[in-house]
Amino acid sequence: MLKAKILMLGPCQSGKTVLSNFLSDSTDSAGGDYQPTQGVRILEFEVPSSDVKSRTSVEVELWDVSGDKKFETCWPAIARDVNGIVFVYNPDQSNHDKELEYLLNYFSSSGIRQEQCICFSNTKPTTAERIKKRTPDEETASSFSRITTVQTNLDEDGEAVRDAFNKFLATLVTALSDKREEEELSIINQR
Repeated sequence: MLKAKILMLGPCQSGKTVLSNFLSDSTDSAGGDYQPTQGVRILEFEVPSSDVKSRTSVEVELWDVSGDKKFETCWPAIARDVNGIVFVYNPDQSNHDKELEYLLNYFSSSGIRQEQCICFSNTKPTTAERIKKRTPDEETASSFSRITTVQTNLDEDGEAVRDAFNKFLATLVTALSDKREEEELSIINQR
């Protein structure tokens, strides 16, 4: 079974924890009140092979990372051995694009490539209709232009969010499988 470490990154109050709980089928015990993540939460779950169109199921380690910069000293440890990043932001917040740019620059310096990233433009139910009229290029900074951006709203279409995540995971699985095969061939060729 393949294992993928995926970070859920974004500014405070962008919806990272809600999306993480949804994708991992976890329940939230906060009772609806906003509870900021302290540092990082790690959720582990399995995605069946049929959902990622691969030969094997995928064990996902989803790291729900706090958007608070006071935890920035933890980022080097968090970035270690990462396979993919889900950026999350609320397009209704004007400062979120600058914070996303900062996160992308930091984590791309640790070896993550844009093909290993996806961006969720996470709207809240009250603003969804107004935000839908904006295109992804208008919403995000220019360095996100080559990263797939998906508009998400769990209240309207949760399965579309899960499908977008699984499609992203499928691309990571392909890359992980290719890397594993290269390593195995390298070992064989050294003999």
